[in-house]
Amino acid sequence: MGLFSIKGTITAYGQHDILKDGCIYQWIEMQDEHGQRINVSKVFATNAILSLLVNLNIGGEFYFETIRGKKRLFGVKSMDGAVAFDEMNARARVGGLLFLQGVPLLLIFGLGAIPMAMGLFYLFTPNDSARREIFYGSDRDEAIRLRQQVPIRI
Repeated sequence: MGLFSIKGTITAYGQHDILKDGCIYQWIEMQDEHGQRINVSKVFATNAILSLLVNLNIGGEFYFETIRGKKRLFGVKSMDGAVAFDEMNARARVGGLLFLQGVPLLLIFGLGAIPMAMGLFYLFTPNDSARREIFYGSDRDEAIRLRQQVPIRI
């Protein structure tokens, strides 16, 4: 499913484009807890996550998902106790767009079958519960504590 987490500190980030929904970083460089440098390329972070990424040298655990070769930072648990979790299921959104793009192309020699199949795959592979499970964990009390720290969007 392409879900992974990295425990460490953000040491640098590359060029980025600011969008209305968030920010796309060309790369984010991190140093994990063992001192190894990790470069994560093509990372999208929503505005909810960006509130914690303002400062370099933020340490904690960072949660990513891979969608069509791009990484999406969907959760952060910083060392100072701040928590951010992106509630939007991006796989379903991408799947719907792929499916809709494939419909008109289906009429042209059946070229739309491939994007439609990919769209259906993204729509029907359960990802939202896996994201919550990897972020909140299986400890019910810890999950309740973390949910209370995530800011409410109004």
